[in-house]
Amino acid sequence: MKALYEKYFKIGEGEKISDQKMLIRIVSAVIIIIISLLGMSVTSIAFFTASVDTASNAVAASTFYTQIAVDAANVTPKTGSTKYNSVYTVPANTECEFTLSLPTGTNTLADTGYCKISVGDDVQKCYYTQQFGTGLQEEGQTVNRTDIHFKVKTGSEPAEIRIQSCWGSCAYKPIIGEGYVIDPLYVPVH
Repeated sequence: MKALYEKYFKIGEGEKISDQKMLIRIVSAVIIIIISLLGMSVTSIAFFTASVDTASNAVAASTFYTQIAVDAANVTPKTGSTKYNSVYTVPANTECEFTLSLPTGTNTLADTGYCKISVGDDVQKCYYTQQFGTGLQEEGQTVNRTDIHFKVKTGSEPAEIRIQSCWGSCAYKPIIGEGYVIDPLYVPVH
């Protein structure tokens, strides 16, 4: 090992480094970096994909979504919509009611969540629902909220409504509650 070090890595006093020594140093540094990165990525993948089982229960990832119902027959989800991200086209001169409900019978659903509702591709026209869940603390009271109803009222142009389910708490405004009417021409103030 000492002979290898002295041949390729040691630079004597007043000695210039040769191209061969420099190339070997660069290649060995790159190999060490690649091996370290591979080792770190393998351990992080193993850490985040491992399941933890105890005697009484299993720790599993949580998810949050809502079931969506619309009272208008001509308003259906667009192709490619999922339970986490649904897109609906509301025709012109239409008023329809959306009902967002927590699904029943699922044990991996997060305790609380909300929905982000956006109109078209305009980031300025975003609305956020009140929190869904049981045992929510709002203004000093305990609230159980399993569904929210809101209306969309379009003018002379159709509107594209995107509903995204998000787990956790919402810090944005305006928060929409029961019976709120979304007007695609109105731009909410955040």
